[in-house]
Amino acid sequence: TLSSSSSFFLSSAITASYFGGIYLLRAGRISFVTPSPENEGPPPAARKRDDPDVIRARLRGVGISSLLSCGLVYTLVALDSRDKSPWTASIATASNLLGLNFSTKAALSCLLVPVLYLGPLTAMWFSRGLPLQRNWSFQRDLLSIFKTWIGLRNFVVAPITEEVVFRSCLLVIAQLSGKGLYNMVFITPLWFGAAHLHHAYELYHNYGRTRQALMRAL
Repeated sequence: TLSSSSSFFLSSAITASYFGGIYLLRAGRISFVTPSPENEGPPPAARKRDDPDVIRARLRGVGISSLLSCGLVYTLVALDSRDKSPWTASIATASNLLGLNFSTKAALSCLLVPVLYLGPLTAMWFSRGLPLQRNWSFQRDLLSIFKTWIGLRNFVVAPITEEVVFRSCLLVIAQLSGKGLYNMVFITPLWFGAAHLHHAYELYHNYGRTRQALMRAL
């Protein structure tokens, strides 16, 4: 069983590694040009977050971070149960705690996700924009999105790695430290928010590092 201080330290380390993974490679870092006084909008960035080489570098970084976080969880579970069960059983236990066992319960829980989007889904149904409806196009609405680096980042790699790190890994650490349901539901998501503060930092620099830029970023 982990102590509260160990849980906090490990959660901080996992969050920092995910954030650091974005900037781990030089190609994943954004650079900005000096803003023009005549231009009220954001100045053009020398390297934008949507540039393909930036996306590729960041995807590699968060991928490595996610694998290391999962490896840490497997190690913690194995150490926690080293006197109770063999190593192979610890791997199965860690996979189950991470939600990587692909059980029927895990599959059924995925059905809850569409409930969050009933509003947009209903609007798309009325506009005939859902799959297999008249205004939906496989080429335009699916293939053209997923074959781009932006689509791959937004709809594949980012959601998967964020769920694995900030839901699976951090919840296992909270569980190993004896945290209650309230803490796991309302406190652990704050790590996810902390890991995304760099977006505000990028916006602040993108808009010229002024007071107005700070207000936009916040």
